[in-house]
Amino acid sequence: MNESFEHAVIVQDDAIVCRNFVAAVDRVIEACPDHPVVLFYPGSKLRSTRERRRAQGKTLFKMNRLDHLPVVATLWPVDKARFFYEWTTDVKLPGMRKPYRSDDAVAGYWMRLTRQDVYVTMPSLVQHPDDVDPVKDGNHEAAYGRNKGRVAFQFCEGDPLEIEWRA
Repeated sequence: MNESFEHAVIVQDDAIVCRNFVAAVDRVIEACPDHPVVLFYPGSKLRSTRERRRAQGKTLFKMNRLDHLPVVATLWPVDKARFFYEWTTDVKLPGMRKPYRSDDAVAGYWMRLTRQDVYVTMPSLVQHPDDVDPVKDGNHEAAYGRNKGRVAFQFCEGDPLEIEWRA
């Protein structure tokens, strides 16, 4: 990683970002500079649903450490990303064989076992299409809604620069 950067964003190749994504991420960094931030929260139920409901009115809330970590799009402070990477080289996860296949589960174990605070943006700054490839199929609207675990609970349809990002 380039030493001049303090944060990195990793976005899966099939995800779709909201408008003004880069500027919105800069604002999220200002609000939560020291913790990883999940930029996509799935529509399926997670243990963090309780935290999401309690955070009414807040635009950032803390993930429940018992959840998997949905890493469709994640903002990482570089030191946390490095720590996560190094941790994965030495860890043996219960019930899993190397090479680990579920990035969400591995990241969730890291959050839990190393007692990390990870935050989530609400609304999500990234959408994740389910079964349909909107680029290949040419139908963006058909890509959402079949599998709630793969699409955002609440995607930012408006301008994220109008949101006051705060935990």
